[in-house]
Amino acid sequence: MALLEYHNFGVQVYLHIPYRWIVWKLISSADREKFAEDLLQDLENLKQKGVIIPNVLIQILEASRSKQPDSIESFYGKRKHPYLAWMVDSMFHSGIQGEDQYLNNFLNETGEFDIIYQMSETVEFLKDSVLIGKIRNAPIVILLQAKAYGLYSTKYLLSSLSIVGVQVFSRFLWDLLLYPYRYFEYRKMISSGRVKCILAVSSTCLSPGNFKRMILSNKIPFKVLSPPNAIESDLPEGNFEKKEEAIFFARLALDKGIFDVPNIMRLAENRFKLKVYGRFATHREETTFVNSIKGLNVDYKGYAKREVLLSEIANSKAFVYPTHADAFPLTVIEAIKLGCIVIAYDTPALHYYVDFPTVELVKEFDIKSMAKKILEIMNTPKEDLISLFEETEVKEFIEAHSSWKKVSEAEISLLHDQLKSFNDLEPVR
Repeated sequence: MALLEYHNFGVQVYLHIPYRWIVWKLISSADREKFAEDLLQDLENLKQKGVIIPNVLIQILEASRSKQPDSIESFYGKRKHPYLAWMVDSMFHSGIQGEDQYLNNFLNETGEFDIIYQMSETVEFLKDSVLIGKIRNAPIVILLQAKAYGLYSTKYLLSSLSIVGVQVFSRFLWDLLLYPYRYFEYRKMISSGRVKCILAVSSTCLSPGNFKRMILSNKIPFKVLSPPNAIESDLPEGNFEKKEEAIFFARLALDKGIFDVPNIMRLAENRFKLKVYGRFATHREETTFVNSIKGLNVDYKGYAKREVLLSEIANSKAFVYPTHADAFPLTVIEAIKLGCIVIAYDTPALHYYVDFPTVELVKEFDIKSMAKKILEIMNTPKEDLISLFEETEVKEFIEAHSSWKKVSEAEISLLHDQLKSFNDLEPVR
């Protein structure tokens, strides 16, 4: 990630993760201990690159990893409806249990800083950013890596309901319930005068329309990062001694199209093997998916170490990616680098790849065309596949997205520009 490269430019970074976001992730995670363990490992990697991690954050995650009785999610875990309790506390109360102390501890542990760079679009991050910005008299720049908020289309909702049934789909009703809260919180925070610029990995992040009007009315500049993302340096070269297999690797969620997979495979008549890598958010979703692929040539692998996953991508002919929600997916770049043809829906985010040699797009929800495209790729001779990846357009694309240092440089340059134009504001007393 770009944050790992900031030390190369002499930038000191303090990392803050909102308390309520951590609580939400812990109470909603299918494996809380694993979530805490993985996040602790990510934080250790950042620490080794000079990012300052507050002790209060480490302590909370270590308590959750070791299942200590006073871990923060235990309060909500004892509630009959933990999701609802969290939402009520977040929306209607002053905050969730322990939040004020957590923020105070963070501020006590950190030194002075010039700017707040919020690398997430979630409301929980924005609320903390504005509060810290007022206390420390610091401007805020937001990086959108997805839509700030928004509702799914009616077609998507009805299609999803028919695929996964009421039990799994009901979890996504939370998005409907939270939409007014997210909208009004964003409007309040954007109007605070603290947000000075909004960056994004793609122009599609600017939807929905009322969000665009919101930032325009507050005269907040909007800029798309270039390059917005990059692949890791440890990716091997593409391998064209392919197996007759396809792969799906992503966050295993409804909006990523994982539940479209069974119907795609039925239409493809099981004429190739599809391996699925990733994690589900809940056991219920995982069980629903496992039941839906019975009798199909789908090999559900779950989570895999990075080196194993990269090898599997490189050995696959096609990356099946029927995602309904994305901005500038890193998975697509990784697949192309590893010599794997991408087959996806022609959504606004993926439309960037129209007529791109190694990406095949079909109309969203057209699973029949997707199955047909996959079969065509499976039947494509090796020599023809190699020629696609040797095209100049593909090589230049990979080169442009091959360095996180370039992404960091672009971000830091824009942050410096915002600091120069920032007028001092009176700190909150």
